[in-house]
Amino acid sequence: MTENEVASPSSILKEAVHDLMNDLTHYNGILLENRSQRELIEVINKKFIEICKHYQSIGQNELELLEREAYEIGEVAYLMHYRLPNFFKDIMLIHRDVLLQLQIAKHKHLEGVVSKKALENHSVSSQNILFEAVEFFIKKFKEEEILTERLSQRKKGIDSKVRHHQNPWNTYTKQFEIILGQLDNINNNDSIVDQSIRVFQELSNNTNEITAMSVTESEAIIKELKLSISNIEKIVGKEDISHIIHALEKIETSIDTPKNYQESFTQSIAFTSNNLSRTNIPVATEGGLLLEKRVDFGKSAKKWLDFNILPEVIALWDYKSDLIAFAKHSILNLKGSLVVAKNQESISGSTIDSQSFKSIEETFDANLKAQRKLSNTISKKLKTEFLATSIYHQEEFLEVSLQSSLTQYTSETNDRFTNWMGRLKGFFGNVNTAYDKVVSVKTSDVLDTATECIAHRMFKEENAQYDMLFLNKSFLGDHFLTDRTNEEIIFDKCLAHWDQGFHKSILIVGDDHSGKSTFINKAVKNRLRKEVVVLAPDSTISFQGRKFKTTKNLNEALQEIKKSRFNSKPIVIIDDLEFWQDKAHSFLDNVRATLKFIESESDDILLIISVSKLMQMHLDHRISFSNSFSTYIDVSISSTTEVFNAVRLRHGASHRKLVDDNDELISPRQFERLVHRLCKKFDNNLGEVLQAWTYGTNLTTDNKVVYVESTHYLPDFFTNEEAILLKYVLLYFIIDERTIKAFLGKRYDDGYESGLKRLANTKVLVRNEKGYLSLNTVVSHEVRKSLIYRGILK
Repeated sequence: MTENEVASPSSILKEAVHDLMNDLTHYNGILLENRSQRELIEVINKKFIEICKHYQSIGQNELELLEREAYEIGEVAYLMHYRLPNFFKDIMLIHRDVLLQLQIAKHKHLEGVVSKKALENHSVSSQNILFEAVEFFIKKFKEEEILTERLSQRKKGIDSKVRHHQNPWNTYTKQFEIILGQLDNINNNDSIVDQSIRVFQELSNNTNEITAMSVTESEAIIKELKLSISNIEKIVGKEDISHIIHALEKIETSIDTPKNYQESFTQSIAFTSNNLSRTNIPVATEGGLLLEKRVDFGKSAKKWLDFNILPEVIALWDYKSDLIAFAKHSILNLKGSLVVAKNQESISGSTIDSQSFKSIEETFDANLKAQRKLSNTISKKLKTEFLATSIYHQEEFLEVSLQSSLTQYTSETNDRFTNWMGRLKGFFGNVNTAYDKVVSVKTSDVLDTATECIAHRMFKEENAQYDMLFLNKSFLGDHFLTDRTNEEIIFDKCLAHWDQGFHKSILIVGDDHSGKSTFINKAVKNRLRKEVVVLAPDSTISFQGRKFKTTKNLNEALQEIKKSRFNSKPIVIIDDLEFWQDKAHSFLDNVRATLKFIESESDDILLIISVSKLMQMHLDHRISFSNSFSTYIDVSISSTTEVFNAVRLRHGASHRKLVDDNDELISPRQFERLVHRLCKKFDNNLGEVLQAWTYGTNLTTDNKVVYVESTHYLPDFFTNEEAILLKYVLLYFIIDERTIKAFLGKRYDDGYESGLKRLANTKVLVRNEKGYLSLNTVVSHEVRKSLIYRGILK
């Protein structure tokens, strides 16, 4: 071998490629061995990252050689720069996803959410998927080597393939560095989450110790008092009385020491929470992105405990205070009875009849039972809900299916492992949706009244079987659908004219809960139309044998219907037009696109659109909205007969007797009057009346429903800023901090931020799983009336 041959850059790089293949083969062999979760994480962080750097080194050296020597693209450069990078990027992404899943699984196990066995199974599945990925890459590596070698031997060779292409290596190497940085980020945050879990557990343990101590102290008081009562019953002479009185006085002294439990409890929470970090935590992946959430563990933990646990602990202390007060009262009576008995000639336990011993003991036992139950509830809440890992989704584990062929994925997509990575479903979740519910609320009579009203109306588990007959929209069946005769006549006339070739479109308006959706579904279903398309944002629509996905672009969705219509005449339903909007597509643009579509297509496509009455009035003020529709149907108001029939049907389905608070049967005439009063109070809004009926009902164990007219009301306690926020929610149904902040700018800090928090804290606004706030249905009527009275709404 000559000196030139030894120094040949081509031969050196070919040898490096050969070494890379050996490293991959060795690494795949390591993945065949049984590995614990900790060992598998270590293998990824050491062995696989070494392979990544080796690949990058070969590619970079080849690029520098090409630039320095001005060589033509050879086999190694073509292979490493053009053929393999996308495949290699895919296995890097898979390793990143699996590493995140392994860390999440570890955190879940550390917090006791999943079992050791489940963790082991998860680790095995993760290792298998990595083995498959690397094995697939090795196979592609060999195939591409052979193809590259064959190409180089052709007349035109490699140069014909790359002549008009810019070398993609610099782009790929940046992507590689990003993914390696994501791996570092996942590893660096592991210790932060570990520490947070330990602090969460410390807070849980401290709380459990405090509640257990409170119950133990109560048990000790009861035990000593019961012993004294037992000794009283065993008195045989006057000499026993002095000993018993002394014991009672000792008990009285021990329970008379005041203790500020609440202050010390809240201080301990604040002190321990300060040990928690505020940082960005990787919680999920999406293609090349590592999705992070900004988490303030300390603040979130304190808020959650303040909102969910502190009221329960205070209730526990209230029970204990009641117990102590009753104990002192009992001790006073017992001492008095003993003094009186001491002056009697004949003394025995049976002569002391100042109190019923049995009644005292029953009161003690009932109180202690309530304390124990509350303590167990607190402990259960802490164990199942107070979790640092709630920053991730609630799915139990990474679902790994090994049935699909990687070759199939390769043939179906350029991003070879896109679908495969989609199978990696981890523990991603909404962070602190429960934690962020709490802000401090000033105490006042008006707020207390509002809180009592909302709490009284909110769904109660014990009444679920009955309430769901009135609140559920879907499971009851057609039998429970109330006829709306006049509105259905208008609908039928419009449908008949459209069938005859006239341009027709239908606008359904109504106040919240008036039944717009139910009316549309009933009207269309009863007409037995085959081609009905329900357009909803961010969903998959099937029409004429093809599927398409919708975004918040309504014009695009309507054009898809138009393209696929052929000779058919479909009915297209757009229920709750208000939801068609996002940053990229304004609501007004979507409305204008809809009106334009009606102008051109309404002879062949019947558009049925529903909006709230408030939004209809708002749009009419901006553009000629209502006048663009041929048919206008307002379902805001139902007749009293229609409402009564709806209530009667649902109550009848419960097969329970309706009685008043005196357990007297309510007559049909009284029943009708009760519904009539609700109709008057809620403006004959069908949904509001059905919901309001549940406010006054309670189930009994003997198959009865007790109805007592609710006297709770929602006072108007809203600030001007809160009223404006509520108007926005009434118009657009949902609200979130980001949108409002972007809309208001600097003004957001001047009353709107605190107003939004107070509305959420008092449950006037409730947050869904996506983080959006919407108006609590139990107060929507009063809120709307309040804003109308203020002149904010018409």
